[in-house]
Amino acid sequence: MKKTLLILLLTLALPAFLPCAALAAGGKIRFGNLAIVPSMGVDEIYDDNIYYDKHNKESDWITQFRPGLMLDYTIQGRGKFKLGYKGLFAYYSDNKDNDWKRHELFFDLNYLSPGGLIVKIKNSLVHSKDPYGGLNEYKLGRQTERWFNDLKTEVGFKFSERLRLLAYYNFYRQDYKNNSGIYSSGGYANTGYNSMDIPYYYYGEDYNQDYYYNEAGLGVETKVAHKTWAFLRYHNGRQNYFTHRNGVTSSNDASYDWQRVNTGLTWDDGGRYAGEINFGYQWNSHNNSRDRNGYRYKDHDNWIAGTRFIFRQNEGRKFIFTVQRELYQLEAGVSGYFRTTRFGIGVEQRIKSRFLVLLGYSLGKNKHKSEGYSANSPYFSDSRKDTVHRVTTSLKYEIKEWLIAGFEYNYFHNNSNDSYSGYKINRFGISLDFKPAAYH
Repeated sequence: MKKTLLILLLTLALPAFLPCAALAAGGKIRFGNLAIVPSMGVDEIYDDNIYYDKHNKESDWITQFRPGLMLDYTIQGRGKFKLGYKGLFAYYSDNKDNDWKRHELFFDLNYLSPGGLIVKIKNSLVHSKDPYGGLNEYKLGRQTERWFNDLKTEVGFKFSERLRLLAYYNFYRQDYKNNSGIYSSGGYANTGYNSMDIPYYYYGEDYNQDYYYNEAGLGVETKVAHKTWAFLRYHNGRQNYFTHRNGVTSSNDASYDWQRVNTGLTWDDGGRYAGEINFGYQWNSHNNSRDRNGYRYKDHDNWIAGTRFIFRQNEGRKFIFTVQRELYQLEAGVSGYFRTTRFGIGVEQRIKSRFLVLLGYSLGKNKHKSEGYSANSPYFSDSRKDTVHRVTTSLKYEIKEWLIAGFEYNYFHNNSNDSYSGYKINRFGISLDFKPAAYH
């Protein structure tokens, strides 16, 4: 509680140190085309199941502190770039060993020259120790330290008002800190309970999640309506695991190549429609024939999606539709995969200019399949299937242009055929944000 009060006072005090002109500009301190954008926020959250555990639910109050600083430079008539830092520090009231933090450095360049040259670069470098799991839900609910870098680039040319050609290069790398095998009490269980009825869970082989990938591609876009472009893209990529231990080598790891084709619609900024409708198909090919246990790697070809479409009905209301479908390798030394499919819908409604209401629901289908399943696997089942329901509601009130209070409720229900993987979570939160310009 003392930490909460201190952070709350800092959040309220920060605007007092900023020039009135900066506040009038939405929290930005301007020097010509350069804006310095500080931010600060605090959350107080009640979580009734902090370990995502079906059998032994543990609740707690969590205080989150969110500082930030961004440099926003406008290239007159051509675009802009952003460089900044975002932090997140979480403090638990009872389970203090679960305190965690996240640091992110980000860079965003969006440039279009009068001659037609297009350059877009986004990079995010994150160091985190949090309980939210990896892309394949590895160690969901357990505090895990790792860092990752996500780079996305586009370079192309706008030949006319109706035709754009683009080349892509994407790079991703993740590296887990803990690479030793140990047992831990609390949270998930995979083989039962110990003599004190406390679940135990093996989570040691974090090195199995150390990998990087490179991906290159080409795309063509043609305008089909006002601010609306149809696209066709081709990508070729390779994922490599770079830490080899406990029987995992470069000759039996799960490194693989892929090819994918995507098509859909995308929109220029400033219209009623935004985001991207994106569907495609991906072909996978493993570099090795068998895993460390002798099980054969199987190439799984799948349809994929990365859709987030926004429809602005009017100035006060917008609808958000999402469709996501992705496939991830489970780990370096085992023949298996994690496939996730999610459909979502949300609506944002502004009421009397100062209130903003958000309602959202998503339905997800996850499948874990492991040919080389063992008792030490953090995925618990060799053929696990989940149905995940998520409900999100929030109400925000603009006290001042630069100060926003909020209330949020989230509900998560994972109905799984694995007896240790299902869970239900209720989260209630209140927040206070010093709001400069939004990060967008």
